[in-house]
Amino acid sequence: MLLSMKRKPFLLCLVLMILSGCSSSVQESIDETQPPPILTSTIEGEELITPTLPDDQSAEKKATHLPVKKHKVGILLPLTGVRSHIGQSLWKAIELSFFESGENILELIVKDTKSSPEVAKESAQALVQSGCEVIVGPIFADEVSALTPVVSGQNVSVLSFSNDPKVARDNIFILGFSPKEQLHRLLAYVDSLGVKKISALLPRNAYGDLVSQNLLSLQEELGFQIIALERYETGQQNFASYREKLKLPETQALLLIDGEKTANKILSDLDMDDSTLDNLRILGLSQWDHLPKPSSDELQGAMFVAPDPSLRAPFMSNFENTYHQAPERISSLAYDALSLLTALGRQNEIHPFKVDTLLQPSGFEGIEGLFRLKSDGTSERRYAVLQFSHGVLKVLSPSNTKF
Repeated sequence: MLLSMKRKPFLLCLVLMILSGCSSSVQESIDETQPPPILTSTIEGEELITPTLPDDQSAEKKATHLPVKKHKVGILLPLTGVRSHIGQSLWKAIELSFFESGENILELIVKDTKSSPEVAKESAQALVQSGCEVIVGPIFADEVSALTPVVSGQNVSVLSFSNDPKVARDNIFILGFSPKEQLHRLLAYVDSLGVKKISALLPRNAYGDLVSQNLLSLQEELGFQIIALERYETGQQNFASYREKLKLPETQALLLIDGEKTANKILSDLDMDDSTLDNLRILGLSQWDHLPKPSSDELQGAMFVAPDPSLRAPFMSNFENTYHQAPERISSLAYDALSLLTALGRQNEIHPFKVDTLLQPSGFEGIEGLFRLKSDGTSERRYAVLQFSHGVLKVLSPSNTKF
């Protein structure tokens, strides 16, 4: 059975594919005149957090009434501290999903991790004690690790936004974009083009470490050859010294995983001649998927993998129109997480967030495309292969529509 949830007025949907191969579908319409509920906190002594849309939104959207208590969902985000700009953006995405649902399915209990693993652990304990059935967040691996002993053995699922598989557990899921999965998709695609020799220039940080490990582990599986694997310091300004180290005349593709500014500087400093450029493919992961086109010629022709950006476009527009700012890149994951819980809550009023319920083999489809949660706590996604081509973003290979 295919359960489709349409969101008005933005027509954003999250589809639960419960049984593959069935053609029937159930669509639930939402009464736009129904005022959205407020979000309440029931932890004694905690500040009541009520999301409100900005003042320029319509009176109908701002109207509130007390919710019917159903499923308690804990929200664990860094709303203050050094990571607060990310946490606040994810919270706004959760607000959008909640208001667009139009139904009193969830009661959200919000806790601020204050960008601290210790506070994240204490907050998770409070959420478990308050009776939360599931926790959305936290974002970073250190905070996820801190709460692990709190939820271990508890009938509580965690939907975190980390992409570090080391923190995944049977009831702690990571929704972040997996670098290994992205690499597999990208390198399998370029292999089909005859690309067998790869060089990589990666930052010396935790993400670079993870990509480096994944690249080495995939080498035997996919049958490509690593010609050079070099690292640079975060914040490094000059990359000319890597011209010889990367052995570019011998390689067929160069992998870069940093943002546009650093990638442009690297390619400029490498100062490759036309012959090298003509025979070299520039590869990247999802760090470039927010760019409609690169700001310089350095990345023209570059290939990278990402969820289909057209699916996320309505959310981006809605977010910017509502909050007058662009969302952080992973804010869409928070939107999808709450949309998933809302849909599951509608489908099953008794125990909608048990691990067995979350492990749907056919997966779920949200604004970041098709994904599913796995029994080891990791998640699996379907990625498209994209290319910057003459000022437009070209889809070289679309994402699969099923697992």
